[in-house]
Amino acid sequence: DYGYAKDNYNTYYKGDKINGAYASSFISLKQGYAKDNYRAYYKGNKIDSSHGNSFITLDYTYSKDNYNVYYKGNKINSAHAFSFKVINKDYAKDNFNTYYQGKKIDK
Repeated sequence: DYGYAKDNYNTYYKGDKINGAYASSFISLKQGYAKDNYRAYYKGNKIDSSHGNSFITLDYTYSKDNYNVYYKGNKINSAHAFSFKVINKDYAKDNFNTYYQGKKIDK
């Protein structure tokens, strides 16, 4: 459960209520992530611009939805979700760039 819990009406992370989360569709994922039908969360915090209906966790602390890629809950602005692949716990790549801990490596 990675610190998440819910009842019929509310969701919680380590005892604190998550405001705005939809308990009826809320599920805990892995690596500190969770989602409902509308948005995703990392360690209890809403991930801005996330789309819960297509959100998935990748290896380590990377994740993505149909539009964006995230590292530890932070959007990787230049990453392309369609081609994004995790190489190991620190490195990832897409068809255009390579990333180290969620930051683009300049070529």
